[in-house]
Amino acid sequence: MNKFELLSISHFLVFSICLCTIIFLPRLFRNSDQKVIDFFSYLVAFLIFFHQIRVTFVDIVVNDFRLADALPLHLCDFSALIIASYLITKQRYLFVFAFFWGVTGAGMSILTPDAEYAFPAYDYLNTMYGHSLILLGVSVALTLHKERPYLNDIPKLIFYSSILLAAIYGINELLDTNYWYLNDRPHGTNIISLMPDPPIHMLVLYPVAICFIYFVYLPFYVQDKRQDFHSFSKEVN
Repeated sequence: MNKFELLSISHFLVFSICLCTIIFLPRLFRNSDQKVIDFFSYLVAFLIFFHQIRVTFVDIVVNDFRLADALPLHLCDFSALIIASYLITKQRYLFVFAFFWGVTGAGMSILTPDAEYAFPAYDYLNTMYGHSLILLGVSVALTLHKERPYLNDIPKLIFYSSILLAAIYGINELLDTNYWYLNDRPHGTNIISLMPDPPIHMLVLYPVAICFIYFVYLPFYVQDKRQDFHSFSKEVN
């Protein structure tokens, strides 16, 4: 089994397939009946929930993980459960968390997966599939349910995320675990590889994460400013 290499052709192809599926699959249902859209949303939610249950089962039973190490407490686990819950309930506040956590966390995970071995290793495929499901759920919300983030969502997101971060620190200390990779680096080549050793890396990662949050919001900011400009131009003319 080949070691994972970030710039390999195989990873580029798998990443491209995942990205195209995330972007274009929901668009196939844009002109569909609402019942079809709801069914597709529920299907994606089911796949996400099933994947979370399966991964936990495999980690405990097959990989012999401690229960404390197999709980769905990583940031992407939260993203998965929240976006799946949104697809069922359509509660907007769930979308906000799933959008920013999903695009930044799951997006980084399919770009730089936490995998020791490359395609077709199980861990690699499992990482790409699971995180792509999160982003597919976000794409469904954006494309089919017409959700979008707003600038005033970001301070609230940072506030509650910071509280959750402190709670995860406590859980890691209590259970001797490494959720959110606060105590040790993940496998593979990723952004944490460029930072100081944990836990000092959070002094760099925290502001970087905030920058990423504003960066993923940037397209919506540009869109709003463009619409404001067009509206102003019509009023002037």
